[in-house]
Amino acid sequence: MKADIKWLKQWIEEYESEVIEERKDNAPKQELPTIPKFVAEFLIGKEDYMLYELLDDEWLYKEHDRVAKWLYDNDELTNKQREIDLVMARDRGYTIEKEQPYFAKIKGHENISSDDKYWNYCITDESLDSGDNKVHADVLAEYVLNATKDEWGNLGINDDNADFVEVEE
Repeated sequence: MKADIKWLKQWIEEYESEVIEERKDNAPKQELPTIPKFVAEFLIGKEDYMLYELLDDEWLYKEHDRVAKWLYDNDELTNKQREIDLVMARDRGYTIEKEQPYFAKIKGHENISSDDKYWNYCITDESLDSGDNKVHADVLAEYVLNATKDEWGNLGINDDNADFVEVEE
């Protein structure tokens, strides 16, 4: 999907003139956009990129597929808002979207007769164990019972060995 360059150029001109006026008038800034952590990581070191370079969907899909999908695999209105959020985040700052925590249920959990159907990470031993998804007061070691999918992935837990269940807030 090609980015609408005509719309984008017009928006960039308006955006840049707004930034210049804002700096002149010392007006209060707009609320910072909220973006996913992986988009914030993408923006690191991109301060000198031209806006059209950041929003080049061919380059993004080739080099930064996850960011491209976040930007462009939506309806047109959402795509435009996310382009605006990306540019504002780069130029004005951002807040990072709170990531959804998950319990990691062991693959094949339906064949386990005990309640120990979940992956748990023991902080003191730095090891993975099986257990339930409840905090027990009598346990001396500290366990991580839920985490984001990226955090589980860093521990070797992924869709191949776990079924992820959203933690209710």
